Amino acid sequence: MDFSPPDDRSWIDDFRNGMPVTQELTYLNHASCGPLHADTVAAAQDFLIDQHKHGSLNQLAWFDKLDQARAEMARLLGTSAERIAIMPNTSTGLIRALACLPIRPGDEVITLCDVFPAIYWPVRCLERHGATIIEVEPSVSVNLTQQVVDAITPRTRVVVIPWVGFLRGARVDLAALSEERSRRGFYLVVDAIQGAGAVPLRLDDLVVDFLSLQGAKWLLSPLGAGALYAREPMCEFVPDFCGWYGHEIDWNAFLRRDTPLWPGARRFETATHAMPSVYGLIASVSRFNAIGVDRIWERIRSLTDRIFAGLSQLPLTMVTPQPAEERAGIVTFFCEGAAGLFDELTRRKVSVSFREGFLRISPHFYNTESEVDAFLGTTREFLRT
Repeated sequence: MDFSPPDDRSWIDDFRNGMPVTQELTYLNHASCGPLHADTVAAAQDFLIDQHKHGSLNQLAWFDKLDQARAEMARLLGTSAERIAIMPNTSTGLIRALACLPIRPGDEVITLCDVFPAIYWPVRCLERHGATIIEVEPSVSVNLTQQVVDAITPRTRVVVIPWVGFLRGARVDLAALSEERSRRGFYLVVDAIQGAGAVPLRLDDLVVDFLSLQGAKWLLSPLGAGALYAREPMCEFVPDFCGWYGHEIDWNAFLRRDTPLWPGARRFETATHAMPSVYGLIASVSRFNAIGVDRIWERIRSLTDRIFAGLSQLPLTMVTPQPAEERAGIVTFFCEGAAGLFDELTRRKVSVSFREGFLRISPHFYNTESEVDAFLGTTREFLRT
């Protein structure tokens, strides 16, 4: 099916028709968990019905679907399918990536002090290999990318960074970090869950060693399926533990012990995937690819600009950088009575997040200006009473 949008905004209306969440909520919470499109639900059900009716009869066809998932993710991320492994979530991808890197005692690993636990705990495990963890404390007044670059020393072995931070929504410049990586030789590992599907990305133009994501936020796909990108030289690494899906499979001889690791990123896969989620991931990502992430980002940027403009007139403190190149789809702020404002928004069925004392708003391309204005109106009324 061709999902290519026309020049008008009917492509947004078409998408909204498959999003029943719009009938129940003003949903501005995609940095938390994205609601599912009807086509994505139908795709996941297709697998369940197949297993329900046929058991394992069509098992080999499931592997064709995994190939399709890798291809769609590769198209989204601007790379080739050989560089993509299917993962259940961002954490698993990061763990698989970090565990195979050659860490030596005294090496420095740079990350941010406000990273999501998906990064924090795997990075902390590198201390067991003698690594020193350097946590950069982001400053609202200083460009985040420059802060990371300034922290790099000759002892830096790995930089583990979120492309877009879950809390402040600050987006690092992956091109600038790629240039620094090429010049100074550290490994660059990226958590992309808060950017993929919202902001265009072309990994073949960058020098990112590993990039991990799950599709359940901005890609609006089911929990339990995502991807790990591995740059070609990284695919020469042997995973710390090898799963049977990471090896070429002889379906007629499971007792063979000489099957080699896959030559590409598939070597980082472990075992049976959550296939309903994989089917849903394919449906979601293929639609995003057909619409075009450039167009999606243009729309998200327009809505977040509208939020910035509305909030700028109110007594609150913005913590998300305003320049478009330094953010993605997240807008975060602090105000007096933030918890009360969150409760009031929830009461009015406006879904946002309350994180670490901040309010976090994250609209997607299918949201409308009137939905953004409903959030702004409630916020304005609450802060002026």
